[in-house]
Amino acid sequence: MYTHRLETFKCNSDIQGNKGGKRSDPGNYRPVSLTPHACKILESIIKDSLFIHLIEHDMLNKSQHGFLSKRSCFTNLLSFFEKVNGWVDEGKAVDVVYLDFRKAFDTVPHKRLLLKIKSCGISGLVYNWIHTWLIGRKQRVTLGVNQSDWVDVTSGVPQGSVLGPLFFLIFINDLDEDLVNLILKFADDTKLFGKVGSAELLESMHRDLELLSEWSKTWGLEFNVDKCKVIHFGRDNPNSVYAINDKTVKVVTEEKDLGVIVNQDLKVANQCAVAVKAANRTLGLIKRTFSSRSKYIIVALCKSLTFYSQPGVQRVLKCRYLIFSSKFSYVLP
Repeated sequence: MYTHRLETFKCNSDIQGNKGGKRSDPGNYRPVSLTPHACKILESIIKDSLFIHLIEHDMLNKSQHGFLSKRSCFTNLLSFFEKVNGWVDEGKAVDVVYLDFRKAFDTVPHKRLLLKIKSCGISGLVYNWIHTWLIGRKQRVTLGVNQSDWVDVTSGVPQGSVLGPLFFLIFINDLDEDLVNLILKFADDTKLFGKVGSAELLESMHRDLELLSEWSKTWGLEFNVDKCKVIHFGRDNPNSVYAINDKTVKVVTEEKDLGVIVNQDLKVANQCAVAVKAANRTLGLIKRTFSSRSKYIIVALCKSLTFYSQPGVQRVLKCRYLIFSSKFSYVLP
């Protein structure tokens, strides 16, 4: 009965969740597995035990800010801006390389993932259960009342599962190994950055990118070089050309990092403009939909439509603007 139930847990129907961008582009969707509640409860019990083991033995690198207690996109960005702003204020030249993995959660090789799980000291019955749970999975796509045929899943951590994010953290944990410059991660969102004011410092950045490329090839998690970007900060920056897998990384003057626009001059004007525009859209929606102008009701609506529904740092910026802005008096007369 146990074996039959576990085999049932390994067969999931996937719905397609939009991850941003045009809804007409199939590439802007990610599969999300619909798993039974009983399976999620069992996964939660195992996940809690694994987390305690990993934290007690200090196995997760400090560079990771995703899916961890007391770490978030806020701590990631605070660490990043503290370093970069400090260096630029000192007159140093700084380069930041934003890295993008190609369908990271869907392409993690199962056998290599199991090797890394075992290297964390996870063995015995727990390891055997994880092996059985991970290998031999099947999935089908559900769209409305239509369903595809079942197909074997040979790679990836199930999105929508409880254990999937933890397994991905374990898989990508040693990405930092032997790097000279700094790296910050939020799940698969990764950036490499450091000072490049001398030939030696610049060479270390190129060497680190080569190490990351080698890691990518070794562990089967490919970079999407077309989506990788580099920003040059500071005066007298050599504006070096970087390459990953013999393909040049595109140079940009601004990039959205975990919901916040990072500009080459480190000014926040563009981010503020985006936040204000989004806030005004929300205020317009409230004005058109609700006749009440009660402060209590307006603040409650602003909180529910921004803080609870908007991901990342922007939701806090919007919430602050909406709640504390003095513009309430004429935006919502």
